[in-house]
Amino acid sequence: SGVEWAEDGKTILYGRQPPQTKRSYQVWRHTLGTPASTDVLIYEEKDERFELSPGKTESNRFLLITAFSGSTSEVRYVDARHPAEPFQLLIPRREGITYEMTDQGDQLYILINDTSRDFRVVSAPIATPSRDHWKEVIAAQPGLYIEAIHSFRHHMVYGLRINGLDALRITDTRTGASHDIQFDEPAYSATIGVNRVYDTPVLRFAYQSVVTPQSIYDYNMESRTRTLIKQQEVPN
Repeated sequence: SGVEWAEDGKTILYGRQPPQTKRSYQVWRHTLGTPASTDVLIYEEKDERFELSPGKTESNRFLLITAFSGSTSEVRYVDARHPAEPFQLLIPRREGITYEMTDQGDQLYILINDTSRDFRVVSAPIATPSRDHWKEVIAAQPGLYIEAIHSFRHHMVYGLRINGLDALRITDTRTGASHDIQFDEPAYSATIGVNRVYDTPVLRFAYQSVVTPQSIYDYNMESRTRTLIKQQEVPN
């Protein structure tokens, strides 16, 4: 029910689910060249409301195990170069609180709805990620819904919804300067696309509107220029 490579070149994390329920409730560790009978159970979720998903941050620095239900989540993480070490719990689950994490440099970035129904973004030192070391990056506020965060080596990208309209906000973490990608149409959908490369100034995003078909762009976050990569063909 999910597979993720560690950064040691020989370890795989994978999820298991019983055929009766299809609920992913275990994450196991497998080492290449060893029989499956020697695989190690890393974590098992006892609460039947929750499922598990293995993953990794965009920098490939941390392996993740996310436990999630409809309205609550919990993240465990470990250095991806040392997958046999114990996973650390980032924030203990609280009913109704959903969060996710990524990293950049010496900081963790956390998207969380712990202060209101709206989400906020906080950062925390990797060495001391407890709540008393948090620094607010984007505050929760009415009319602003933070849908996603994505890290690059020198930039953080935030997928927002401002008064119901999509926005993509870019922050250069070297300078702290931020800007939103500008769109000319009054109504549209713009979302962060699939971005596999971490050390790049180029963001791939998807865009469409009632008059513009599904379009994929590469956006240079430093020059603020965009290139159309692909657009859905519309039959005449």
